Amino acid sequence: MQDLSLKKTGLNSIWNLLSTLIKSGIGIVTSLLIARSLGPDLFGSYSYIAFACGTGAMIAVWGFPLTLTKYVSEYSAQGQMDVVKALLRFVVKIEIIFSLLICVGMLSIILGLVKFAYPAWFLLGAIAMFPMMFDWIYGAAIRGIQEYRINTRIEFFVSFFQIFGVIMVSYFHLGVPGYLAVMALGAGMLVFLRRRIWNARFRDVPVIPLDRQIKKEISGYAGIMVINTLLGAVVWERSEVFFLERFSPLAELSFYSIAYSFAQKISDIPVSLTSAFMPASS
Repeated sequence: MQDLSLKKTGLNSIWNLLSTLIKSGIGIVTSLLIARSLGPDLFGSYSYIAFACGTGAMIAVWGFPLTLTKYVSEYSAQGQMDVVKALLRFVVKIEIIFSLLICVGMLSIILGLVKFAYPAWFLLGAIAMFPMMFDWIYGAAIRGIQEYRINTRIEFFVSFFQIFGVIMVSYFHLGVPGYLAVMALGAGMLVFLRRRIWNARFRDVPVIPLDRQIKKEISGYAGIMVINTLLGAVVWERSEVFFLERFSPLAELSFYSIAYSFAQKISDIPVSLTSAFMPASS
């Protein structure tokens, strides 16, 4: 049994590595395409919007992705699939309410702070936050049941849709709104496909109310995770972009974003080999 578990974890690590390589490679290519199409100043604006909306989404998910991966894997290993199903339903209900509050709050703050004259673009970015958040939630749940192979296939398909979308937007000169639309559609496709896989897996599992003690436990754990996530975001997730947008030319922000994106995607590769051990060891 232990040998089988180790073999599955090893295969999951390989699938996760493959997924990271695909996303990193396509992410670098699309960033370069967008930068060449928009030019330094507009790409700086686009980078700032993507940063702001990504940060808002990170706050809105409130540490639930890591929490879901941990608890879904634990209860799956115990054979309590009805609890697993109830876990995701509970988190999704919270996120529907919480994401609306965060989106409105973040949009209000951002619109009061930006210095360039394209505030309508932030509305598109805020819309893109919704599928982005639920993509993280369903992706975490899929990892919790250790369906890395299917997850990689989904990401492979959607990644090529996104690069095709970026090429079309560049060809027809649709600009920043077009690229934001591609980002939103890509995240929406991921949510749709992952949700279909989850529903197919749990179609015959009965719906039960989640125990109050479990709700309290996962909410507390998510609270701890959100603190770690926010601290990590301040240090690692381009928090300096906020200051660059305020005090530097947008062209400098543009070049910084390209360099940071490349370095981050390279650093994600070794991490992907070990991240599959979390659900296996929970």
